[in-house]
Amino acid sequence: FLAQTSATLLVSLFSKKQANEPAVTLTEPPSYLALAADAVSKAGIAMLSLSAFVVFFAILTKALLLAGLPTWITLVLEPTSAVRYAAGLVPSIGLPLSLALASLTLGWSGLSVIMQTQALFKGDLPLGKQIFCRGAIGILSFGITFLLASFFLS
Repeated sequence: FLAQTSATLLVSLFSKKQANEPAVTLTEPPSYLALAADAVSKAGIAMLSLSAFVVFFAILTKALLLAGLPTWITLVLEPTSAVRYAAGLVPSIGLPLSLALASLTLGWSGLSVIMQTQALFKGDLPLGKQIFCRGAIGILSFGITFLLASFFLS
């Protein structure tokens, strides 16, 4: 948690841009009942969209693994399988490196989460910038976790 938070704060400090959007002004008070109905409707659509990406990437990951691709491909695609993969490496690479690999995976978040975010923002979030920032957060998280785990677990 500390590594993820620190890495996210560092990346956000260096990638922050000033917004030039005008403030939104309401001309008449909103109908709270209509706002609630709209919010529930949009939340339902968002949940279906996110669930579709989760299912798609879970099936894609399993299919790629069954096709013989190396297990590390999960690090790129989907965080849950990737963390499970990192946990399985503890006997061969040690706990500090395995924790750092899991932290890298969670910081990167995988293409599944990146696509979910793109779907929710409907193109308002530049994909290239998102991939760069998620990659930077993953790399920083890896380094912070490895240093802390090496120091406290050795």
